[in-house]
Parts: sequence; C-alpha cells; structure tokens
Amino acid sequence: MDIPIKQYQYLFYASLCLLLVGAIDDVLHLSSTTRFIIQIIAALVIVFPGQVELETLGRLFSLQEVILGNLGYLFTIFAVIGVINAINMTDGLDGLLGTQFILIFGGLYLLVLNGAYETEAPMLLALIVSVLAFLFFNLRVGRPRAKLFLGDAGSMFLGLVVSWYLIRFSQKPVNIIEPVTALWFIALPLSDTITVMLRRISHRLSPFDADRTHIHHLLLHKGFSVNQVVSILSVVGAVLLIVGLVLQKLGVAEYIRFYVALSIFTLHMVVTTKYIRKHNLAID
Repeated sequence: MDIPIKQYQYLFYASLCLLLVGAIDDVLHLSSTTRFIIQIIAALVIVFPGQVELETLGRLFSLQEVILGNLGYLFTIFAVIGVINAINMTDGLDGLLGTQFILIFGGLYLLVLNGAYETEAPMLLALIVSVLAFLFFNLRVGRPRAKLFLGDAGSMFLGLVVSWYLIRFSQKPVNIIEPVTALWFIALPLSDTITVMLRRISHRLSPFDADRTHIHHLLLHKGFSVNQVVSILSVVGAVLLIVGLVLQKLGVAEYIRFYVALSIFTLHMVVTTKYIRKHNLAID
C-alpha cells in the first residue's frame, strides 16, 4: 500500500525544526526558554499551514459538546506543546519512552486496521518498526546500559508525532477516537508531567527544567531496577490505554471517562507527593 506522503509534509517541516534544535541542545544545552520558543514554532507549522486543529473537546464536562470555535487554534498549540513536553520528560530511563511510544502507536495501528482509514496504517507501522529497532539498542537487555539514546532531538520529535496523530484521529473527518480517549492513550506521561510541573511551580521553580521526582525516579528510589521500572510502567500504560478503548467501545459517557481519568491523575499526584515528603526527597 502506498503512503500518501503529501499529507505529512508539514509534520515533516515541524519535525525537522525540532530535530535540529534538539540536536543543538544535546550538545550546547540550550535554555528551557529557547526550547519552548522552538516548540511553539513547530506547533504553529502543523496548526496553520498543516491545518491540524482541535475543533471540539467532545462532551468533556457534560452531555453538551465543547466546541472550541475561534479558540481552537490556541488550544491546539497548547496541546501540542504539552504533549511534546510530556513525552520528552518521559525519556528518563533506558527503554521507557520507546516502550510507551510502541504502546500508543500500536493502539492507533490496530484502530486504523479495523476502520475506514487504512491508508494511515503504513506510516504508523513504519514509525513502530523504527522505534522497535531503536529499542533493540536502547533497552538494558543482556547489557549493563543502553547503546543508543534519543536525546532531546528524538524525544521532542516523538512527542510532536504523538500530538499530531492524536489530534487528527480525534477530530473530523478521521474521528476514530474521541477526544477523551486520546487522554487515556497518554494518561501516564501526561499525568506524571503535570504532577511534576505543578509540584515545581509550588516550590517556585521552573516547570520546564529537569526534575528527579518523576514516577520512574520514585520507583528507582523504591529499589526497583531500571528494567523492572520500564516493565511496571509499560504494564500501567497498556492497562490505561486498553481501559480507555474499552470504555469508548462500551459507549460510556465521555464526561464520565474524563472524570475517571481526572481521578487517576489526582491519585497519582497524592501518592507521589506523599512518598516524596515521607522520604524527604529534594525537588530541584
């Protein structure tokens, strides 16, 4: 099956922007402000010339659909930047981000195979195979440490790709998942990133700087090995994704699914914050 490359051209342009800046950042360590500005530019590329936009959030709070109207572009830019950073901050252990990416895109791949958008399948499969090949060298299986790393260039690229697909697939004309289901696809990295950012803001620190209170760091502190942490979080990510898809299949009201997801996020924040305080871990 041919891949319709033309529809991906603005994703390629935005990706090139992030890859170049990410590669420079890996060498020169750019400021969080500079990275943030580049992320905004990449988001603008896929939103305006790329025409990828959040037009609706679905029935997120009640039976009334939330139509964004003129705020759609702003919400889309915010969402793209948010997902880029959530995915980027997940890249804290060898194999962790790659396995989470495989889960997300494996779910999307299965959906398009069973739907009316089979033309999307080849590109999704190409991304999955590429990351699987990377994981062969990134996972600590049979070796003390990884041989290859994503760096900011790779993790920001994957974040952009995740945001692009989740927005497109949750909006018309594709619409193979509902907007709230997209949240379940990235529930683990999103809830962890928001928790860490809110925690840092409460301590008057930059929310975009590196932090060692992510869930994977806390599990390491608990005594689990790197491979065990990756396995645990892979299972958690898979369960959340499957639950999201099952709830959509069963036709559970979107606002109920949103409040359940919000409850999981709240639980995440409470449990991790309590653990940090109990063990007097530094937030820096």
